[in-house]
Amino acid sequence: MDQVEEIKERVNIVDIIGERIELKKAGKNFKALCPFHQEKTPSFMVSPDLQIYKCFGCGESGDVFSFLEKYEGMSFFEALSYLAERLGIKLKSINLAKSDKKVRLYELNQLTSRFYNYVLLEHKTGKGALSYLLEKRGLKLDTIKKFNLGFSPRESSALFNFLIKKKGFTKEELLESGTFYPKGNALFDRFAGRVIFPIYDHRDNVVAFGGRILPDDERKDLAKYINSPETLVYKKSHILYGLNFAKEHIKREGFVVITEGELDMISSYQAGVKNTVAVKGSALTEDQAKLLLRFTENFVFAYDTDSAGVTAVKRGAVVAQKLGAVLKAAVLGEYKDPDDMARSNPKRFKEAVFGAVSIWDFLIDLVFRQNNPSTGEGKAKISKELKPVLARIEDKIVQAHYARLVAEKLSVPVSAVFEELGKEESKTTVQVQKTSVLLKKLSRRVLLEEKLLAFVLQRTPELLFDESITSLFISRPYKKLIESFCAYNKEGKNFDLRLFFKRLPPELSQAFSAIFLYEIDIPPEDKEVVKKEIEALVVDLKKEIVKENLESLVRKMKEAEKNKDKEALASLKREFAQKTEELSALNGADVVV
Repeated sequence: MDQVEEIKERVNIVDIIGERIELKKAGKNFKALCPFHQEKTPSFMVSPDLQIYKCFGCGESGDVFSFLEKYEGMSFFEALSYLAERLGIKLKSINLAKSDKKVRLYELNQLTSRFYNYVLLEHKTGKGALSYLLEKRGLKLDTIKKFNLGFSPRESSALFNFLIKKKGFTKEELLESGTFYPKGNALFDRFAGRVIFPIYDHRDNVVAFGGRILPDDERKDLAKYINSPETLVYKKSHILYGLNFAKEHIKREGFVVITEGELDMISSYQAGVKNTVAVKGSALTEDQAKLLLRFTENFVFAYDTDSAGVTAVKRGAVVAQKLGAVLKAAVLGEYKDPDDMARSNPKRFKEAVFGAVSIWDFLIDLVFRQNNPSTGEGKAKISKELKPVLARIEDKIVQAHYARLVAEKLSVPVSAVFEELGKEESKTTVQVQKTSVLLKKLSRRVLLEEKLLAFVLQRTPELLFDESITSLFISRPYKKLIESFCAYNKEGKNFDLRLFFKRLPPELSQAFSAIFLYEIDIPPEDKEVVKKEIEALVVDLKKEIVKENLESLVRKMKEAEKNKDKEALASLKREFAQKTEELSALNGADVVV
């Protein structure tokens, strides 16, 4: 047995998935709300017997490796290493890491981060940057060490030589990391002369860097802040700065504070509000919101109080609301951003965060503070800004509450607000959420075949040798699955579920996992109830077959009439009458299997 198989045999997929989403027992299996698409009724099933999962809503399925790859964004080697470490297995194929580009980039970024941190804390080159962080930004030395902040020297050769000559990386890998860019035949550090903020994913991998120019830097044409470009390991819309440090505090406090920049997050953390993250960009993205929802459904926005910050709050609130988050906002008062407030008045910052108000109250109050509601011009501006905000409140009761509140503040009839909302909603394009797999519209016959096969396979597999049952199936995967099951059992072996599953070709293993994970709410010991359910399904399937025959006969009769083929038409009518009688009998009689 190779190490991959050994790990698959020893790991429990229920434990791995159960640590990430809430699983509930469902017979032999477990079920949950699918982590890969939005749903209100659980359709995500996990089998401890087969060590697989499948969502009957979006179609996602696989084993423990594919789950970690999809849910955590791990490469196969990362998932293998993670599981091996959990099980205490030492991987023999050490060279496999060198062939995994993501692992190599993580390693390169980690070493780069250590280099920058050394320059900041230990080398004379970083003295000015360290002074800036300690004195101008109010960071403590312990905080700087905690977040592994650094400084990149103006001369790129030191880092280049460290990575190439001492650590054995290639020029191609330096370029792939995004830290270096080419100029002529040479490579240059894009962060040269900047204070460095290593950017981690939620699993503590260094995936990118942020760099801030020092205030006294004479290169005035440079942007104040820059970030790594997107790479194999860094997707800006997927990453939340500081989540690796904050995630346990988020769980403990029961909510997350969302800020805009690295220093907002770091200053908040230093002030004692450790359940804080920062978005990379301005507005919270859907992927970032989904990531946060793994840890809490309660979001508190603490953005800059300028117009850009307010716009970002509006956009982020719409995204998070659609995913089911509970939204609030911290009122920062006269402070321009969380960094300013956390450094100037930590106690008041904590009060603002823990006393956060509803996001809708926050936005409405802000708009009214910025405009004069007693003038026509002010009313027009307030209406323009608040119409899209109110229109995006999905809960109609909540929307009605705030519509009345706005009407009172504007001293206008509430009917006028509702009329404007109606106009706004009618011109709003409804965004249809797409799942990663297009849902296939199945015919009623296929659905009945699926349910019948699930009942038979899970409760009375001996019926798979009954031709009166198996002859009803026309779906190719199900027919092949029945044939494989019968052939396996004819070998005279004791039925080994996992071995049978492993021997199936990919197209049949998919069908088998779907059938085996099909949720049946009748306990196996209720044999009489199971028997009656199977009998009813057989009758329903026979009805569906007769209905399909009748539809086919109708088409053929129309064709015969068109061709004026009286003989064929008479024969088809007789057959139609016969099938109609069959359907009538199935509708009225108790059919026994």
